[in-house]
Amino acid sequence: MTATLTNLSRCKPLLGTYVSIDLSAELDFDELVRISSLGYEAITKVHNLMSYHQTDSQLSQINTKAHLAPILLHPHTEAVINFSLELAEKTNGIFDPCIALHLVKQGLLPDYNQVLTNHSHWENIHIYDHHITFSKPTHLDLGGIAKGYAVDQAKAVMVKEFIRSNITEPHITINAGGDLTETHWQNRLINIRHPRTGAPFKKIEMLNTALATSSYCYQEKGKRPIINPISREPLNLTRSISIFSPSCMISDALTKIYALAPDSTIHQEYQAHPVII
Repeated sequence: MTATLTNLSRCKPLLGTYVSIDLSAELDFDELVRISSLGYEAITKVHNLMSYHQTDSQLSQINTKAHLAPILLHPHTEAVINFSLELAEKTNGIFDPCIALHLVKQGLLPDYNQVLTNHSHWENIHIYDHHITFSKPTHLDLGGIAKGYAVDQAKAVMVKEFIRSNITEPHITINAGGDLTETHWQNRLINIRHPRTGAPFKKIEMLNTALATSSYCYQEKGKRPIINPISREPLNLTRSISIFSPSCMISDALTKIYALAPDSTIHQEYQAHPVII
C-alpha cells in the first residue's frame, strides 16, 4: 500500500516579519502540524533571546549591562555573536553588528532613551568562558543575522523530528522575509524582486539550500538600513544582493558585506554564491 503524501502550509508573524513553513511528507496532517510547531518554537526562542525590540531579551540585557560586568551567554546568542565577530575581523570591520545608533536615528530600531555612543564598535566586544563583556558602552543589533540563524535552527529541529518519525526525505521550506531555506532546492527557480519597485523581476536558479536577499524595495522612503561601519553613513543601495549558501545565517550576513563591498571574495570561504542585480 502506498503511503499518502500530506502537505502543510503555515504562516506566523515573527522576527519582525512573516515566517512561513511549508512541509510535505508521508505523515498525517496532525503530525505535520506538531513538527511545524517545533520549528516555530525554535524561531521564537531565538527571537526572545536576540530581539532588540524586547527590553527583556538577552540582547537588551547585554546592551545595558555588559560594559559593567560579564554576562553569561545562552549558546544560541554566543554562536551568533561569535560569527558576527568572525566576519568583522575577516572584513576589517565592513561587517560590524554595532551600528544600532544609526538605525535608532532613522526610526528603524526603538529608542529606549539609552545613551547610545559613537564609540560602539565590534572591537569593544570580548567573549571568554561563555561570558561577554564590553570594554566600553556598546550596542549590538544582531537583526538579520539572528533571523537567519533562527531559520537554520527551525530547519534543524524539524529535520531531526522527521528522522525520529522515520522520514528521511521530507520537503521543508521556510521563508522569513527573504531568508529562505529548502531541503529540495536543486533545479528550483526563485523570483528576485526589482530593487526599487518590489515587483517580480528576474528568475534565478537556487544554487544552495539557503538564500537571503537584501534590497530597499520595501523600505520607507528615506530610510536606509544598511550602514557603512567605516564611514558610519547609510548606504544608498540601488541593487539587489542575493547570497546562496549552506545556511541562512551565512547568507543574510554576506548580503550586507556585498552591499558594501561588491568585489569581496569572502563568499569563497563559506561555500557561498553572490548574485548582484
